[in-house]
Amino acid sequence: MTQSTKKSATPPPATQAKDPDTSILADMPITEHLIELRRHLIHIFVAVLVIFLALVGFARPIYDAFSAPLVSLLPANATMIATDITSSFIAPVKLTLYVAIILSMPYILYQIWSFVAPGLYKHEKRIALPVLLSSVVLFYTGIAFAYYVVLKSVLAFFIKFSPDNVLPMTD
Repeated sequence: MTQSTKKSATPPPATQAKDPDTSILADMPITEHLIELRRHLIHIFVAVLVIFLALVGFARPIYDAFSAPLVSLLPANATMIATDITSSFIAPVKLTLYVAIILSMPYILYQIWSFVAPGLYKHEKRIALPVLLSSVVLFYTGIAFAYYVVLKSVLAFFIKFSPDNVLPMTD
């Protein structure tokens, strides 16, 4: 066998099934993969930060909206209390951060997908796209179900079963 026939041999089956544009990524060293991962994580962080900064001015109304089911179920003399000096500031800001993460979830999943997709075969990519889209829909549906259906019944259950001599006051 000559040197020229060795070079014209077909590549192994694993690289044949992958997309032609991903064969370059397969040859990348681990440091380049880590640099690519860092780039995607920075994009995720910036997206969450931008949404958080847009919402932080509305931290108090967001907190009031999310705490309304609990406040409506508290007994007449009960109120929400702050058990720490900073909790009246930190709780709304932390909730706003969680809301920013929830709102940026489609972009976060897209960034994860764009990092993982080059390493997948074509048949895996065809399966992953419907899974990705349905996961976003199911994620938001689950949040809505938990807030509108489960939360009130769970809070009512806990307040109902508190002892008579204990006034429920939540933090």
